[in-house]
Amino acid sequence: MTGVHWWQWWRHPPRNDASTIIGMQTRGAAVLAAVVVVVPGVLGWATGDVGRPWLYLLAMVLIAGAALVLLAAPGDPLDRRATAVAVLVPSVALVAGVYSAASSSAQAGTAVIGNLGGIVLAFACIRGRVVTAWAGLALSAVVTLVVDGLDGPQPAMVETVLPNVAVLVMATFFATVAWPRAKQIYALRHQTERQSAAEAAERAAIAVRAQQLEYLDERARPLLLRIAAGPIDTQVVAECGLVEAALRDGIRAPALDVPIITEAAWAARARGARVLLLDDRAPRGGDGAEPLEALHAAAVAALDRAGAGCDVTVRVLPSGRSRLATLTVDRGDGLQRWEFGHDGRLLTG
Repeated sequence: MTGVHWWQWWRHPPRNDASTIIGMQTRGAAVLAAVVVVVPGVLGWATGDVGRPWLYLLAMVLIAGAALVLLAAPGDPLDRRATAVAVLVPSVALVAGVYSAASSSAQAGTAVIGNLGGIVLAFACIRGRVVTAWAGLALSAVVTLVVDGLDGPQPAMVETVLPNVAVLVMATFFATVAWPRAKQIYALRHQTERQSAAEAAERAAIAVRAQQLEYLDERARPLLLRIAAGPIDTQVVAECGLVEAALRDGIRAPALDVPIITEAAWAARARGARVLLLDDRAPRGGDGAEPLEALHAAAVAALDRAGAGCDVTVRVLPSGRSRLATLTVDRGDGLQRWEFGHDGRLLTG
């Protein structure tokens, strides 16, 4: 959707991936993510193990940012830049959590940061980045060993690694099973939509043919019977011209092929007016989504006033023009022109 910012992910069309199946693209998922991040963060703070509050808050902000990226980022699988954020942030946040602790024996704050980082990696795995998520866990393990070797034993930091392995194993299993199934589900859905659209188009074509046959039966059959019975007089010739013009309108101007215009054009031509109806959109008059009611009403009014020697042209313009349609009337004493915008409203006249 044009003009929608990345943080307004709920206004974008849903991604067709496994995250849709588990509801990651809903506002409820955003609320749940906030609860998952905030509640453990508050509990870790409340233990009194935090010695450097600003570092602890920085770690929590990093985790929250990574969670938001996982919810909002496009791509199936996850966009590469978003994947880099999801993989690198847990390790950076873990280091910040370790150095925010009051002492190396402090566990609560470090455990919270480490476990939340594991959840971030798990959801990166669900978003289709299985190998990269495991690389992120390996990076966290390396960072843990380095910090443990440089600054002495960090039992709280080491103890977060194995639980995260278990979490990532479950996420990998889910991604392995659900992600391909999601692809199949949405492929079948698209196939069903295409089939439904094709069937609807076929039904519409059949309806149009039936309408045209009904019109031919109503207008052309009596003329053919009169021609067969003979003799052919000027009235029959005039009616043949009217039938031909009406049939041409249906082919050349499908957007204007409505009963009120058809009847008004027939009557105007019968009075001697020259009527030209055009629909220059492609293919076959566009998608039919434009509001044409005002154009139809104005065309009927102009046709009802048209007499002998009057020229009336109603044209739906090609796609891409600044105007939707035009209506011109020439009664011999000057040309009048009306223009209609894409919202259907009369602009000039």
